[in-house]
Amino acid sequence: IEAGQTPDDLAAVAELPLPDTVRQAVQTRLSRLGSQARQVLETGALLRAPFGFDLVQQTAGRRKMETMDALDELVARYLLVEQPSGYRFRHDLIRQATEAALSPVRCQLLQRRAGRALERLAPDAVVEVAHHFDAGGEPKKALHYHVLAAQKAEAVFAWREAEQHQSRILGLLDQLDPTCSQPASLAQRGQVLAGRAHQRFLQGRFAERDADLEALAALAEVGDDDDLRQQALLHQT
Repeated sequence: IEAGQTPDDLAAVAELPLPDTVRQAVQTRLSRLGSQARQVLETGALLRAPFGFDLVQQTAGRRKMETMDALDELVARYLLVEQPSGYRFRHDLIRQATEAALSPVRCQLLQRRAGRALERLAPDAVVEVAHHFDAGGEPKKALHYHVLAAQKAEAVFAWREAEQHQSRILGLLDQLDPTCSQPASLAQRGQVLAGRAHQRFLQGRFAERDADLEALAALAEVGDDDDLRQQALLHQT
């Protein structure tokens, strides 16, 4: 990070569309790849760097020697860099262009496979697993791991990170149970809203805390749930 830059500044730059000249130059290089190397590169574009051999091999669904040959080709063509900790893209523009060229269906499939591979290889990497299942269109799996990620962040008082996961939990619950007709879903919504309200109170963000408590009270009325009403009243004191 250069002087004066924040992580948010870098994230905003990363979201800018690639110039056509850059995109075309990268696509020209990618068009020269064999199908195995191209598939492995596409897989790597969706993984957190540095990514290990086992993860990219299981996500890509290639045999071990096919994956190894593909990685060797990608390193030889200066698209990837091999390090003791794994592989990374030589430049993030290559990764961006590779990801941008993926069809939505292929991208979703690879994200789903990455989530399943990480479940086996690194089950404690709950943030990454949640991301992959979310992007892979598996809301129930994503919900489970966002809950674990929120708990992990709360344990080390990483309130902002916990809040990001809590907000996504609420979004996924809206997707899975839009009418709030399932008691378990209703209770989970209430738990998340109450927890987030308490965290915002500890940070002195009282207006946002009050908004969560209002949402909690409204949820109690929708579900006609006395437990949720009591939670809303408890956190107001």
